[in-house]
Amino acid sequence: MFFVVEGAVEVEARESWRELGPGNFFGELALLTEDGTRTARVRAKTDVRCVAFDRAGFENLVREHPDIAATLLETALTRLD
Repeated sequence: MFFVVEGAVEVEARESWRELGPGNFFGELALLTEDGTRTARVRAKTDVRCVAFDRAGFENLVREHPDIAATLLETALTRLD
C-alpha cells in the first residue's frame, strides 16, 4: 500500500480514472486479499513521493491505530462498489 506524500498519481480501475494527491492512498486492496491481487493500475501524473507499506507494516499500522484501520477498510469497500 502507498500513501502519497507529494505529487499526484492517476489510478485506473474498472475503466475509470481518478486522481490522488497528498494524503490519499492506493494499493490497499492488495493487502486485504490473500494472494495480493492488484485491482488497479497507477501512474505518476507528476513527480511523486510516497510511503510504502508491505503486509507486515500494514498489519502493525492497523494494530497500533485501529481508527486508521477503520478508515482504510471503509475506503476499500467504497472502491469495490
